[in-house]
Order: sequence, then C-alpha cells, then structure tokens
Amino acid sequence: MSANAYDINHNENCNSIEYDPSCINIKCMKNQELLKFLLSCDANPSDLQKLEKSFGTFRELFFTDVDRVEIIEGVESKTAVFLQCMREVIERAMREKLKSKPILKSLRCVLEYCKMTMSAISREQLRVMFLNNNGMLLLDSVESYGTVNEVTIYHRHIIKKALVLEATAIILMHNHPSTLIKPSCKDISSTKKLAYIAEKLDIQLLDHIIIGGDNHFSMKKHKLIN
Repeated sequence: MSANAYDINHNENCNSIEYDPSCINIKCMKNQELLKFLLSCDANPSDLQKLEKSFGTFRELFFTDVDRVEIIEGVESKTAVFLQCMREVIERAMREKLKSKPILKSLRCVLEYCKMTMSAISREQLRVMFLNNNGMLLLDSVESYGTVNEVTIYHRHIIKKALVLEATAIILMHNHPSTLIKPSCKDISSTKKLAYIAEKLDIQLLDHIIIGGDNHFSMKKHKLIN
C-alpha cells in the first residue's frame, strides 16, 4: 500500500465515504478537499489508547510511517487515514511559512520543518527543496525512500526536475533513523557528484542537511561541499 494513497469512494445514496487503498493521493488534494476529507474521517476514539501506548509524542504519532500505525492490532483503517490527513495539514501549514520569505533568511524554519516531518520516520527519506532565483521555495519534494541506513540520490531525476521548475538552487535533506548525524562516505560522494553536475547547469546546491532526532548536520557548514 502506498504511504499516502487512499481511495475516496463517495456513496451517493448515503453520503458516506469508504476508506480503501487506491491510487488517489492525499498529497494531490486541494486544501478544501483535504479539509472536507479530514472532517469526514471520524476516527475511532477507542483507537486512541492503543496509539498512546505505541507512540510517545505527537510528532511520532503524526509523522511516523503509515505501516507502523496499520500493524497495531485493532486500529481501524480510517484512523490511519485520519492521521495521514492531519500530517498533510501540518506539513502544508509549515510550508506556507517557508514560502513567505527567502529560504536563506528562514533557515531556522527549514530545520524545524525537517525535524518535524522526518525525524520520526523509521527508514531514510530524501527530500529536495527547489528554489527560484530570489531564493523562494518553488517545491518541497520527497525524491526517494531508502532502508534504515541508506537512501539513494537519483542525480538525473533531481536535475531534470530542477530544470523543469526553472530552479536555480536546491537544498537536500535526509534523515538518519539511528539519530547519528554523521554522513556516510556514500552520502558525501553522492552529494559532491550532484553538486558538480548541478554547477555545470548553473544550479547551486546550497546544502545537504542530515536530520537525526532533534540534531542536524550541515555539509555546507562542515565544508564538505562548496
């Protein structure tokens, strides 16, 4: 099952909504559609106690992998959908703040956003922020998922998307579920390769930030990239 994909089957006779896996992605919903769907989820209150035992914080609950929620015995699928909707609402609200001014003037907000959305995930995830010539956020995109200790940077795909968006700068971010923020040799070499390719096309790689729990590592700050 896709982490974010749920079917919205409207029954015209009873105005009910069924929650079944499908190709419809919550992230593709417009704000009004998302809020309407969220209000219709009607999560089961009896699931709350089970979730409370499994997750220690709201961040873990809302931003963990969906399959970690779905494997909890007795938790209904509509509760998992409700949590996914809440996660998307929170992410969109935080992105609105990021889009209000140039990213380089709101690095603290970027770090808060990364830690909130990535630190509770049980496998590595690579996100890319694409910026325009004024440093404004064009797109925040999850580019790939990996394992518990590795994620692949797909250079060609990232560069192609940057060109389509007419982005002039990018920021990479990925998480370390172990909470150890030291980059691996592969992290460093793959990042340097992307920076080299991007530079040839007048696209600047501003940083690659690694998130581990509440800590972070900046390759730019540690002079691993120019």
